[in-house]
Amino acid sequence: MARAPASPLQLLQEMLSPENDVRRVAEVKYEDWLEQDPDACAAGLLGLCCDVSAGGARLLAFTLLRRVVATRWPGVAVDIRRGAAEAMLAQAFGTTGPSSKAAVENCAALVQQGLGLDDADEDANTLILERCIAAPGHAAALRILERATQEASPRVLGERFPRASTCIEAGLASPSSAVAACRAALALTGEVESEPARQHVAKRLVPAVAAILTAAALAGGDGPASEILTS
Repeated sequence: MARAPASPLQLLQEMLSPENDVRRVAEVKYEDWLEQDPDACAAGLLGLCCDVSAGGARLLAFTLLRRVVATRWPGVAVDIRRGAAEAMLAQAFGTTGPSSKAAVENCAALVQQGLGLDDADEDANTLILERCIAAPGHAAALRILERATQEASPRVLGERFPRASTCIEAGLASPSSAVAACRAALALTGEVESEPARQHVAKRLVPAVAAILTAAALAGGDGPASEILTS
């Protein structure tokens, strides 16, 4: 069995080395660690994701953790999977430091993976989605809802669809979160044509979204909402 690295931080720093030989050796060590002990590897990456002092290694840890979620998550211990949801929410919401966009992406990946896993992962799904819905107007919550619905379709929300819509509606009314809410609204309304009940709920979002996009267009494509016009 592969020996766990004495320092996950040092290993990832070596994976970022400009020296080709150092980087290649570190990459082999990492792949061997992941193959032989995915639990320890996932836990090590998770720890680095929560270490705001880890610099570039922290950003790499987010990327690697998302790959683990996408390719090996069913084989990782339940307690680590559950802990990942809690940790990524804390990082996304800025509970322990500045809000992390990478943590938002990992939350969306966890929601998507949880669809096909066991009850413990469904609990993690519930944790992430309910936490977001319970924070109407919060930019991080809106970004997670946007990315989760993009990654797995709006159907991932299930019976939470009306409450998610209300959360987004609150965001649209707030200047500080209007752009994030607009993106989330566009993601939410992407697949409701064949579902009259959801279509009725989603229609409530249309006037506010239209107003934000119209204002961006009239401003000549300037401002934070402008990138939505070309996306």
